Amino acid sequence: MSDWHATSNADTFIMAIIEDVEGVENLPENQKVDHIDAFFVAPVDLSQSMGVIGRHDSPEVSAVVDTAIAQIAAAGRTPGTLATGRSLQRFVDLGVRLFLVPWMGWVLDGGNEYLRRADAGER
Repeated sequence: MSDWHATSNADTFIMAIIEDVEGVENLPENQKVDHIDAFFVAPVDLSQSMGVIGRHDSPEVSAVVDTAIAQIAAAGRTPGTLATGRSLQRFVDLGVRLFLVPWMGWVLDGGNEYLRRADAGER
């Protein structure tokens, strides 16, 4: 326990969540803050602040998300965001290294594949 503070500080993960247009606008300044391990661009929350609630995959929100991710990666920081099977490669290509993944789609895809194979008589 003598090194508890040092170990605790070294092992703590700090993530800034960008969920508002103002957060995107302040990104250059916020990236100057030391000890932030990742900057997570939250498209669902961001869409709300942009006035397009429920349309987090709209072209206008996607453009802001992509721009923010590119800024984070260009600054040598770790970008993160929400990704699905359809958007994963796009975000990997943009430099995203931290992903929040909705698991329900994977479960449904696996269940549907299982049922398809069972109906087809496959093993």
